[in-house]
Amino acid sequence: MSVPNRVSVVTIFLNGERFIEEAIDSVFAQTYSDWELLLVDDGSTDSSPAIAKAYQLRHPNRIRYLRHDGGSNLGMSASRNLGIAHATGEFLAFLDADDIWLPQKLQRQVEMLRSYPKAAMAYGPTLCWYSWAGGDRGRGDDYLRNLGVTPNQLVAPPALIPLFLSNRALPPSTCGLLLRMDAAHSAGCFEVSF
Repeated sequence: MSVPNRVSVVTIFLNGERFIEEAIDSVFAQTYSDWELLLVDDGSTDSSPAIAKAYQLRHPNRIRYLRHDGGSNLGMSASRNLGIAHATGEFLAFLDADDIWLPQKLQRQVEMLRSYPKAAMAYGPTLCWYSWAGGDRGRGDDYLRNLGVTPNQLVAPPALIPLFLSNRALPPSTCGLLLRMDAAHSAGCFEVSF
């Protein structure tokens, strides 16, 4: 049974020690506070499991550390499905260990799904941010992924599919969406053969 209004955040990682703390901290920085964080280890051999476990120890009521049986590496889809299987929220969000969220991401998207009860998901633009690394990649390499639709409106299926297939819009990035848990389950979650 899901907890109304709670967002289950699934963060998968494989040797993510370089960025995982920033990803986790961006969840804690959210203006929307009713969330749980599921940190799913996909067979890491670096210090990222220790980092994830340390966060879980400090925040046992908010964070859970999960891994595949035997510490196996089963891939992104199986790892996201493991997180979904342990999620308790009404809503589901994904944040990979090398991504971050702006502080109002969850608040805005929960409000959007509350405003449109027939919507299965909400998504927003994602900034592909390369200039953080400095060097040869400058600000000119950063770009905002085009939504391809007018924001803040309900788009009924299958209207997005032709836009995505014709490259008039980009599919939402995984970290840019929020979906209803029941929609994820009815879709069968992620295909593990990918």
